[in-house]
Amino acid sequence: MSRVIVQKSFGAPSVLELAEVVTPTAADLAPGELLVKVAFAGVNPVDIKTRKGGAVAGFFAGFPLTVGWDIAGTVAAVGAEVPTHTVGDRVFGMTRFPRPGNAYADFVVADAHDLVRTPGNVSDEQAAALPLAGLTAWENLVELAGLRPGSRILIIGAGGGTGHLAVQIAHQLGAEVTAVASAGKLEWLRGLGADLTVDYAAEDLDTRFPDRPFDIVFNTSNDTTGTGIAVARRGGIVVDISETVTDDDRAVAADHGIRVEVPSVSLNPQALQALAELAADGRLASHISRIFPLAEAASAHAEIEAGHARGKILLRP
Repeated sequence: MSRVIVQKSFGAPSVLELAEVVTPTAADLAPGELLVKVAFAGVNPVDIKTRKGGAVAGFFAGFPLTVGWDIAGTVAAVGAEVPTHTVGDRVFGMTRFPRPGNAYADFVVADAHDLVRTPGNVSDEQAAALPLAGLTAWENLVELAGLRPGSRILIIGAGGGTGHLAVQIAHQLGAEVTAVASAGKLEWLRGLGADLTVDYAAEDLDTRFPDRPFDIVFNTSNDTTGTGIAVARRGGIVVDISETVTDDDRAVAADHGIRVEVPSVSLNPQALQALAELAADGRLASHISRIFPLAEAASAHAEIEAGHARGKILLRP
């Protein structure tokens, strides 16, 4: 038997409960699947939204259900038609998103093509913290917004799980990075590669940047900092993870020739491999705010909902 976090209704963190299930074996695997013994599972805002019945909850068939997609661990069994992995390999990735990934568990049945090998010098903790947040940053900055050396980028909510990885990725790709966060995170963000930092509680973005200098605004914050539309240049792009952009905001953006895009994230092995290589080279690291035991998944969700975590939160089965 092994353990898994389940919920039997949508609601507050308290709906998350620990259950026991029969541990899958190699005989249970379909072609292309792996059984992974989970070392750490990443906790992300989409997990919280799905737990409440939003985000990707529509992809679940019913209750009980298990949220979570980010895992790092060791291959325990291999199904047919999997030439890329063997038992004992350390792997990480975001499995089956947006379909159920069932990551909050001792063991996870995953699609092999969703996972890549964990570099030898990258810990399981670091690997588990990378997939969803790292892919969100990479796909939307590099592939959607076209970030390139010299791009001027504003990252709102830079101290969060996605934001602090976005700072590092943008810096490593040669962008000029301005990071917006609370005062206590600014020095840390400069250490991650931010060229300029802004305390969102003390400075108004519109006043600080009246010349609208930014090619890209990456807004990951759900607070009242603002959308960043007012500081994007004509022809620039605002990528709005925060979901705070209104129809009126979009009209203003259109008047100034600014694209507003709703971000997406996909199962992208090539991008995941790029993140793995940055991590292996020491150029990308997740800050782990806190690690909770698997049984305390509800506390992990409550910590994220409080809104002040620096970096990532993990579960340890």
